[in-house]
Amino acid sequence: MAKTMTKDGGQGTAPVVRTRPHSIVETFFRSPFPELSIARELMNAVAPSLSQAASFVPNVELYEKDGSYVIDAALPGFKKDDIDIEISGNEITVSGTYEQRQDDRKTHYSEMQQSSFTRTFVLPREIDVDKVSASFENGMLCITASPAGAVPAKKVAIKGEA
Repeated sequence: MAKTMTKDGGQGTAPVVRTRPHSIVETFFRSPFPELSIARELMNAVAPSLSQAASFVPNVELYEKDGSYVIDAALPGFKKDDIDIEISGNEITVSGTYEQRQDDRKTHYSEMQQSSFTRTFVLPREIDVDKVSASFENGMLCITASPAGAVPAKKVAIKGEA
């Protein structure tokens, strides 16, 4: 029992209501922000075209390894033929389009939608287009690019007084 204040200023008791603890599964799948889910549902109901216009932004990691630039991009649901890579100077542009697969099923609810993306990465040095390779496996794109012509180290003489 929890203590409460009554209208006349006295103290009373009120039963404490306890809900059963959530199972691990219920806790895991429960949204920490239920208001956001409600807002998304309202937005989809009022303006479904707005939610369809949302573009996909892949998670990317860009790093250097063994003298080459490496770009890893997570592209779940995409196929190799959905992706294009273009190189110009010191820029690598990756783009892709995912179209919902069509078949004869009757869909009752879907959050799968057509999406596309374009990402351009500006690298510190120009890229040797003949030394670029790309692989795509399990939804992960890996691009490896070598800088154009390594610049050799050079010692510079200083002019002036000793």
